[in-house]
Amino acid sequence: MTDSDDILENLPSTTMAREKVIYEIDDDMHERELFDRRMKASQLFPFGINVLDVMTSGGMEPGELVLISGKSANGKTELMTNIFQSCCENKKRALYVGLEAKEFDIYRKLKFKAICVSRNQDPDRGEFAPDPTQWGRGLRIDLDKYEDQATERMRVFEEYGHFRPSDKGELFSVDQILAELEKVKDQFDIFLIDHFHMLSFGEKEYQEQSMAIKRIRQFGLRIKKPIVMACHLRKSESKSATLIPDRSEIMGSSDLAKVATMIIFVEKNNELKAKIPTNHVIGFEKTATLFRLDKFRDGGSREMFVPLVLFDSTEGRYDNSFYLGQLNSSDTEWTMTPDKYLPIWSKPHNKEYLRDFNSEEDIPF
Repeated sequence: MTDSDDILENLPSTTMAREKVIYEIDDDMHERELFDRRMKASQLFPFGINVLDVMTSGGMEPGELVLISGKSANGKTELMTNIFQSCCENKKRALYVGLEAKEFDIYRKLKFKAICVSRNQDPDRGEFAPDPTQWGRGLRIDLDKYEDQATERMRVFEEYGHFRPSDKGELFSVDQILAELEKVKDQFDIFLIDHFHMLSFGEKEYQEQSMAIKRIRQFGLRIKKPIVMACHLRKSESKSATLIPDRSEIMGSSDLAKVATMIIFVEKNNELKAKIPTNHVIGFEKTATLFRLDKFRDGGSREMFVPLVLFDSTEGRYDNSFYLGQLNSSDTEWTMTPDKYLPIWSKPHNKEYLRDFNSEEDIPF
């Protein structure tokens, strides 16, 4: 029997005295419930991409296992680096394990973004936008003048982040990865593994993948820290006519989707720019990107919607506002959701809805 039960059994006989005791119990419950909510908020890990933070009610929880997937060269690693950046900027210690990355790949992606931010603040920056491939090959020496500023911006990653590239052709088993993570589990708050399918599996690949994902999940739960993993699609599905994949198309064991607490798909599609209202000015440097929250711990209507977000290639970031939409039954056509059908959680961030208001003060919530 709890203390509360004991108090309830021995309530005073008078109505006034009983109400006082019950009020004290409720007041204590109120304080504990409020504290619990405040603690949950402080433990969230924002994605750093507003549309995902909105759709997931603030980001990832401790012990969460998040899968990031999509077609080849469609933004998985870009999304992973944005999450890594957000964690560091929010003073969360993050480890990025790049199983497909060379020594400077991830660091260079982040540094290029920092250079672009500095360049965009320069009124004498010149006409031509920087190209990451040219810059990465050392050809854009005109950007060298932004190196010092970029290096200063990168200090947050040196303080809170760490990269573990795999540039020597080495293959890791699940045992090796988990052994490495075990050694540093107290040094980091979140772990990002890019890509899961680069791990070494034996002849019984699907069975080993099933066991691997369960072990990784158990590790995250035990240390109470989120793990984010990028995953490939099946090769036959990577050429699918659908606008964005779903969980059935992830390569390997079906247990990957079953064990994960959250699954996010990302897909670039500039043809969808034609769906954006003509009164919205969109530069050539913006890429239309679809996000699909295919699995979410709290379920609900959020999985029904597929938002379109513009990605700014000159700064390597996603716009804060977005266009909420839905797919047809075959996932081959995307339609913007009319204002009257927009869920309340999306309205403060939905670009088409916000166009009707002159300022933030005019928005009715």
